[in-house]
Amino acid sequence: MTRFLGFAWLVLIGAMVLPAVWQLWRRRVPVGLPLLFLALTTLVLFLNSQEVGEAFYWPQGSFAYMPAIAALAFATLWIVGHDGDGPAIGIAVPVALVVAAFSNEMGAMVVFAFSVSFLVFVVATNRRNRDERSFLRICGLLAAPIVASLSVFGFIVRGRLRITNENVAGADTHDLAGSLVQALLRFPQEVTGWTGEGRDAVWITGMFMARIALFVGALALFRTLATRSRIRLLEALALVAGLFGGAFASLLASYYQFGAPCCQRHSTMRECLFVLGILALARVASLLLPARMGDGAGRGSVTLVALLAATMLATTPNAARLRADYADYDRALAARAATWASGSDTGRTMVFTQPPKLQIVGGQEWPPGLHERGENTNWIVRIIMDFFRKDVVDMRPAGAG
Repeated sequence: MTRFLGFAWLVLIGAMVLPAVWQLWRRRVPVGLPLLFLALTTLVLFLNSQEVGEAFYWPQGSFAYMPAIAALAFATLWIVGHDGDGPAIGIAVPVALVVAAFSNEMGAMVVFAFSVSFLVFVVATNRRNRDERSFLRICGLLAAPIVASLSVFGFIVRGRLRITNENVAGADTHDLAGSLVQALLRFPQEVTGWTGEGRDAVWITGMFMARIALFVGALALFRTLATRSRIRLLEALALVAGLFGGAFASLLASYYQFGAPCCQRHSTMRECLFVLGILALARVASLLLPARMGDGAGRGSVTLVALLAATMLATTPNAARLRADYADYDRALAARAATWASGSDTGRTMVFTQPPKLQIVGGQEWPPGLHERGENTNWIVRIIMDFFRKDVVDMRPAGAG
């Protein structure tokens, strides 16, 4: 599992820096280097979301969410950093969108919203130009992402939506009108971070200011890009619609199926989508502002200063939590090693030493005590028994000898 997480992290980082590396490989250092800083700053904001344990540190959760986040981040950074004459949507972006769609249902929602929005925008603006060849090419490139997302929706409709007992704390479910009202009320709170749930004022203020600084830095960078065309604007607008629309759709679906916002990993991915949405909004603004507005060197300085400010504002509120996690790191490793050593013994009984629940990385807490295999065995404990081939598990809380 540790190796898988390491590989997933490498994929995430690699996907996010690849658009900048491509620009640098083309010897476009004035664009590629700031774009690299922008990608790394975006990653910092991802990892400083309020709760990131399930999406980034839990192997089962990260298997579905990290590929989706990586693919959508790549597609966003590729599109907003593109400076050519033609569409940024070549082969790489559709492939990334297919990966995002097949990773989880939230990825499919974003992919579908982006793809359909882009096609609608192109059709709406193409009535005058009648550029059928360009339109057909875009349709061909987006066909696979649309089919991928629709296939995921089909599985959801035929499977998950038929389950009616997943309500949270007795909340009403499968009420479309009521879910829509609740999603509309909560969505602005999630976009701004002011949900009032487990978030201190320092974190809320820091992340809010970090997003503003990210927008300023991205805007200054995108103002240095030479190409100002209709297709650039349509792609950026479609990104805005896809990222924010997909995030809203996931919130609506959560209220519909569970009666409340469900799962830390869903919230984490929505926060990542909001951060990517800021980049898309900055690209739109850069294309709508007058072409001549300040010098390129000045804008380059603004980019670096703003991105540094965003990094500091995002990391400072989490500094104490990060220090606490590092302080407990050795205990967590020791607990895990003790569990594996006991599970590897030939006997039918094992001691499961629970690691401390870390503040950023997170963790899970299982019921302590002696558990024997039977019909009423806790399902999580049963999984542990099956994996280690044991009949009895002595579940000990963190810190117990």
